[in-house]
Amino acid sequence: MEKRLCSDMIPAMLIRCIAVMVLFSLPLWAQTDETIYREFQFDFATPGARANAMGRAFVGLADEATAAYNNPAGISVLARPELSIEFRSSNTQFSFLQETAAFELIGGTAEATEESSDKIGFASLTFSVRETALSVFFVNHLDYQRNTPDAELTRWLSVDRGYEFTYINQHQVAMSIDTLGLSVSRRWGRFSLGGAFGLSKLAVDYQYSTRLSSDFFSPQLNEVVESQAHATSQKGTFVLGALLEFNQHANVGLVFKRQPDFRYDERVNNPQFPPDEFPGGQDFAINLKVPDSLNLGFSYQPNDLTTILLDLDWIRYKQLTGDDFTIISGERFSAADYESPDVIEWHLGTEYLIPTDKTIVALRAGAFLDPDHKTRFVGPQDDEFGEIQDFIFNFGQLNDNVGFTAGVGFVWRNRIQVDLAAVRSNRFDWLVTSVLYRF
Repeated sequence: MEKRLCSDMIPAMLIRCIAVMVLFSLPLWAQTDETIYREFQFDFATPGARANAMGRAFVGLADEATAAYNNPAGISVLARPELSIEFRSSNTQFSFLQETAAFELIGGTAEATEESSDKIGFASLTFSVRETALSVFFVNHLDYQRNTPDAELTRWLSVDRGYEFTYINQHQVAMSIDTLGLSVSRRWGRFSLGGAFGLSKLAVDYQYSTRLSSDFFSPQLNEVVESQAHATSQKGTFVLGALLEFNQHANVGLVFKRQPDFRYDERVNNPQFPPDEFPGGQDFAINLKVPDSLNLGFSYQPNDLTTILLDLDWIRYKQLTGDDFTIISGERFSAADYESPDVIEWHLGTEYLIPTDKTIVALRAGAFLDPDHKTRFVGPQDDEFGEIQDFIFNFGQLNDNVGFTAGVGFVWRNRIQVDLAAVRSNRFDWLVTSVLYRF
């Protein structure tokens, strides 16, 4: 009788959970047209080497301590307290202006650059209190580094209109987002519901300059934008997760992540506030909304040794543009001239276990697709300024990020677990190591 009541409750609870997730996904817009964001794309980290090795998919499985943020509903299935820590070494590739059918490179060199970083990406301690599971966690969402200490100078020719212009840029950018939070989960039969609540901190430390000049315009074009920001901002964030076990072989998970909306001040000299008239610059209030997401995950175990995972992630990148989009480059364009597309990422992974008396060796592999989601210029191109803005903001094609993953895991006496994952993609390469201890 108790099992029947629990089963009857599951659909209603799942419907309520989905309704709450949709309710909290209402739009909130923010970002800016400043040049440091022209190549910047969010690449959301997936905690844990095990999940990273399986195509960065985990929402429908969520059966270890890294679920504290991946899908907090999953921590309710843990039979013992767990301590987990992850170390991530990353290498990110950046491209810059490339020749198109409209513009030809006639001077200077436009080269791709790479940035590397090493840091702790995730840590958590998970335990149970009566029928409720709790987890204290830390997660690094973003570690964006971009440095061109020497100014890059390129000169371009408009193939159709015949004018030339020079573009100079220099960046020194460091930006990170970390969250410290608490996850809570409870299980009712085959259904688990959980939430994670945290305080996210944005740290920005950058300065950059760009110069657009041309002798072919009247009056002569010479537009300089110089900017710097050294600030931190803290905002709350939360994650709602649900996990439903259909039977002993199949699970489905659903997660909504409400990301923070940061604000900080930036000091700017630009065409509206030239350095000779405003030597101290002008303060701009910059909005940076981390996009929300809705994640659907499936796990299937055809036998006790094999697991197959599929995650579909709807990322709300449209929140990066809109009415609050801050224009700092001049008065020619408006917020309506920029947009970012929402995308659906897919993640596919598998795990195969090789057990012995005291140990388990796990072999893992996967793949993922992260569609291009750079902020794009969509304004008018009926004059030279619109044409140049389209070229500088929209350089390159809409290149999706395709990645492949592989990894191994070692479990001793179901107590100590060590995992290693390699992630190779078009935009970044990661090497992730995780250590998990079950008390």
